[in-house]
Amino acid sequence: ESIQTAQNLFARILAGEEQVTAVLRTYDESTHEYWWEEVRYKTIFDELHRPIKALAMGQDVTEKIEAQKHSEALSNEMRNIVDAIPGGVAIYRVSDIFETVFFSRGVPDLTGYTVEEYHELIKEDAAKMTYPDDTDMVTRKIREACQYNTEADFDFRKQHRNGSIVWVHVNGKKIGEDHGAPLIQCVFHNITKQKQTEIKLSLIHI
Repeated sequence: ESIQTAQNLFARILAGEEQVTAVLRTYDESTHEYWWEEVRYKTIFDELHRPIKALAMGQDVTEKIEAQKHSEALSNEMRNIVDAIPGGVAIYRVSDIFETVFFSRGVPDLTGYTVEEYHELIKEDAAKMTYPDDTDMVTRKIREACQYNTEADFDFRKQHRNGSIVWVHVNGKKIGEDHGAPLIQCVFHNITKQKQTEIKLSLIHI
């Protein structure tokens, strides 16, 4: 990877770029260890603007790169833990719309979408992912939980991609603010089978 980066770097210098920066993984023969180096090149041109030499300055950024890699590893580990939670977890920024800040894999799973498909569906307003007849109720209860710092705890419907109805229980709580708008964390559970059983029992009693 570093060899490819270095090749691209020199190609850019030869193409006439005056300043080029790259991060390379370098081998230190004296210690027999690899380290990360940020290299900055400044190209010197002749009177015809042809590159004739390059001045280079290197800086050891191993600690910074390793810290980034450690942070990414922890982030991926936390993502795997959250994805393993039954149901789905999401965080919304509540303004005039419901902006999705984060969602676990379980959220799109509720309605049969992939993570990539769900990203596209919630770009404008996540509230649109509720069943249309329940949207006003859902947004009202979530806004009330944010306004009064109370817990949102209720059932609502979502529409599966195959057209069927999915019953969902949500438990939501405000966890802070972002740019003056409340952030609410919601935990979702699929309770469709439970609801279907309740409906059947109610019909029997009638």
